[in-house]
Amino acid sequence: MDWQTILISFITSCVPALIAYFTATNQGKTKLKELEKSNQADLEKMKLEYELKLQHQESNLQNNLTAKLMTGELDIRKITESVEQVSKLARQAENLSKTKPRKK
Repeated sequence: MDWQTILISFITSCVPALIAYFTATNQGKTKLKELEKSNQADLEKMKLEYELKLQHQESNLQNNLTAKLMTGELDIRKITESVEQVSKLARQAENLSKTKPRKK
């Protein structure tokens, strides 16, 4: 075989392979962009659903607290007293941490 025959065989086999490679690469990029767009829409939908559920839970919590306050299950006076006691304990703990231990 001479070099001309080898070169022609090589070129005729490489050109279709390169065309197929570039076509497949282009199709892959196109499909990837389409998937990103469709998944972006799904992601936005999921975010909105999460925000709606969160708002619903917050409103339910407020309604439950209001109902408990109205029925007397929760007593505001007891809650405020408890908060005051906790703040006193926090101040005492802060005072204890400020005092230095005496060396013996």
